[in-house]
Amino acid sequence: MRLMSTLTKAAKAATTIGAIFDAADKLAPTVEATKGVINEHHTKHANDVKIPKLTELSLDDAHEILTNYPVKSINILVGPNKHFAYKRPNMVLRTEPRTGSVVSPDTFFKLFYADETTILESKELLKQADDQKSKKKETRKQFTHKLVNSSKAEAGTLSHKLSSTLHHVTHHTKKGI
Repeated sequence: MRLMSTLTKAAKAATTIGAIFDAADKLAPTVEATKGVINEHHTKHANDVKIPKLTELSLDDAHEILTNYPVKSINILVGPNKHFAYKRPNMVLRTEPRTGSVVSPDTFFKLFYADETTILESKELLKQADDQKSKKKETRKQFTHKLVNSSKAEAGTLSHKLSSTLHHVTHHTKKGI
């Protein structure tokens, strides 16, 4: 009886092991295909480069750095923007692709910058924005002042009416007693 039980357990174990080998055989092509895809990806991207930080560098310095990378680049002048008002002329403001991007050697690189004219126009935009902000602040201040004065006047009128009513009620009440 014991021998039969042991043989039954051994047969079940052999069946399980056989099922595992069958599953491994079925997965083998998928594993090989996945390895192929990974190897192809690594081969395709073996020469990719990570773009260094170029913002806040002069255009000349940025191009000097980019000569060490197999990429093409172009300078692009940005339009006026109040955020550029205090930037220095001919400095890289941003890049496309962004700093830290991993790119292929044939990537076309854009260096965005502002020249002196753009910065002057940006300063004017900032001044206009600040003036508009000051006007809004002054308008709110005047509105608040009018509202407070109006509330004081209304409170005075109500106080006078209440006082007059109380005086009238008190005067008539004293006469009636």
